[in-house]
Amino acid sequence: MRADALVTQSDRAGGLAARRQAVDAARRRLDRKPDEVLRTVDLVDALSVLARQQREDGDLDGSIATAADALALTDQALARDPAAARALEVRVRALDALADSYLAKRDLDNTLARYQDEIVAAQRLRELDPASIWHVRALAIAEEKISTALYHNNDLDGSMTHARRALELREDLITRDPDNLQFQREVTVIYDRLSLLHQQKGQVDDSLAEADRSIAIRERLVARNPDNAQWRRDLAVARFMRGEGQAAAGRADAAFADYQLAVEAFRALMALEPTVPDHVLDLSIVRHRIAMVLGGQQRYAEAEAGVSEGIAELTPVIAAHADLDRALVSQGTLLRVLAQLRMADGRGAEAIEPAQQAVALADQVVARRPLVDFQIELSGSLVFAAEAIFLAAPDRRDEAFALLDRGLALADELAVQLQDNVVQTQNLAGLRNTAVARARGATAAPRPK
Repeated sequence: MRADALVTQSDRAGGLAARRQAVDAARRRLDRKPDEVLRTVDLVDALSVLARQQREDGDLDGSIATAADALALTDQALARDPAAARALEVRVRALDALADSYLAKRDLDNTLARYQDEIVAAQRLRELDPASIWHVRALAIAEEKISTALYHNNDLDGSMTHARRALELREDLITRDPDNLQFQREVTVIYDRLSLLHQQKGQVDDSLAEADRSIAIRERLVARNPDNAQWRRDLAVARFMRGEGQAAAGRADAAFADYQLAVEAFRALMALEPTVPDHVLDLSIVRHRIAMVLGGQQRYAEAEAGVSEGIAELTPVIAAHADLDRALVSQGTLLRVLAQLRMADGRGAEAIEPAQQAVALADQVVARRPLVDFQIELSGSLVFAAEAIFLAAPDRRDEAFALLDRGLALADELAVQLQDNVVQTQNLAGLRNTAVARARGATAAPRPK
C-alpha cells in the first residue's frame, strides 16, 4: 500500500460516499438512454470501483452484491451486442472485482469460478482484436489471478499451469514492446510466483533460478531509475523471497545473507521515503524471519536485538497512523516473536508480558475490523499467551485456561467458516492440536472447576 492510499476512517467514509454518488449519477444517465452501451459501461465501471472500496473497508457481502450488479449489466449489454468490446472490457473488470471479494471471504469455489469466467471474457477480447496488447495483458492478469486462487486452495500443480500461461503472455508482451518498462516489471511477478511454487514443491534449485530471473530484471530497472521507490521495493521484496526459499530448504546461513540484503534495501527505501509507513511494515516481516533463523541457531541475543529494533521502528508509525491496522498486527507479531525467543532462551517469566501485549493489539484490531486474517492472528496470540503462562507461571493457571478457551473457541469458529480452504483448515487444526498438547504437558494438575 502506498502513502497516498493511506486514509483515515473518516476519509474512507467520505470516499465511499463519493463512490456511491458516482454510481447514482451513472445510473441516472443510463436510465435516460438504457440502450446506449457506453452508458452501461460507465455504470459498470462505477460499480466495480465501489465494490473494490467496499472490499477494502471489510464489507465483503456488500462488495459481492455490488460487483454482481455490475456483472448483470454486462450480461444485458452483451445480449444486445455480443461483439461489444467495451462491454467485454468492463465485464473483465467486474468479474475481477467479484472474484477478489470472494477470495477475501475465503469462498474459493466462487473465487475460482469467477476467475475462470474472467479468463473466458479476456480470451474473447483477444479474439476480437489480436493486435491489442492490452487485451493480451488482461488475459495475463486473469491467468495470474486464478493461479493465486489455486495456490490458496493448495492446488500447486494447477497454480503452476496458470502461472506458466501467464508467463507466456507476459513474454509475448515484452516481445511486442521491448522498451515498455511496465511489462518488464510485471513479468517479474510471474517469476516470483513460479519461485514460490517450486519452493512449495521442494524444488529448491528451480525456485532459486526463478528468483534470480526476477532479481536480475529488477536490478536493471532500479539501475535505470534509482529514485523509483516502487522498483526499489520490488527488488527488496525479491531479495526477501529468495531468502524465504533458502530458509525453506534449511539453508540458514544463505537465508540470513539474503534477508540481510532485504534489510538494507528496505532501509534505503525508508531513507528515500521517510513518511511512507509501508517500508517499516515490510521491514518488520524481514526482521521476523531473521529472528526465526537466528533463534534456530540459538543466537537468542542477536535475534532479540533485531526484534526489539523492529518494535521500536513500528512505534512512531502506530502513533502517526492510529487507524493503520497492519501496523498494529505487525507490532503484535514481533511481540509474539520476542516472547517465543525468551521462552526458548529459558526466560519464560519475561515472555508473558510481550505475549499479553500481542493479545491486546490483536483484540484492538479485530474489534475495529473483524476480518478473517485478523481473527486468525488473535486466535494464535491467545493460545500462545496461554502457553507462556502455563510454562512460566503455573500459579496463574486459571488465567491461562481462560485465554486458551477463548483462543480455541475462536479457532473452531474460523474452522467452520473456512472449511473449504484446505490450507487454513489444516493450519487451524494444527493450532488446536498443538495448543491442547502443550497445555496438557504444561500442567499435570487437573483443570480447575
